[in-house]
Amino acid sequence: MTFQSMPTLTFEQVEWYLQNATVPQNTFCGMVQHELNATEYQVVLPLFPCEPLLVDIPDGATGNLSLAGNRTLGPNETLNMSTQLQIHVEGCVVLEGQLNLTIKSDAVAGKQPLITTSNPCLNGTFSEFHYQIEDNPPICSAQLEQSPERTGE
Repeated sequence: MTFQSMPTLTFEQVEWYLQNATVPQNTFCGMVQHELNATEYQVVLPLFPCEPLLVDIPDGATGNLSLAGNRTLGPNETLNMSTQLQIHVEGCVVLEGQLNLTIKSDAVAGKQPLITTSNPCLNGTFSEFHYQIEDNPPICSAQLEQSPERTGE
């Protein structure tokens, strides 16, 4: 492993550049990108096409489900899933809505992934998290945790 020392840069001001775009809700997602060079520091908020997360997830789905493209769970949407489903998104994911998780009888105590992305490109958090345990005495509670290496800035 090699460490390089970066020179300390001093700026008079840092500005946000926000595009004025009128787009239908859940059609485009945004993500913060930091661009730094020897003379400038920019915070860019690019828009990229984004499909609703719920569109391709059938009720009662189990196993591994791969979804193409960028996906979003809007603030007024609820993802209902069980511990028998793992979702992998080939693009980016923006989470703003609720998660209702059913913990099935075959769930094992410990961590397991629910949603993963190909790149560290998972942004936001669920606005609410509810769970119900179905006939699984060894499991008494559940909590969500986002792995830092899988969470965008």
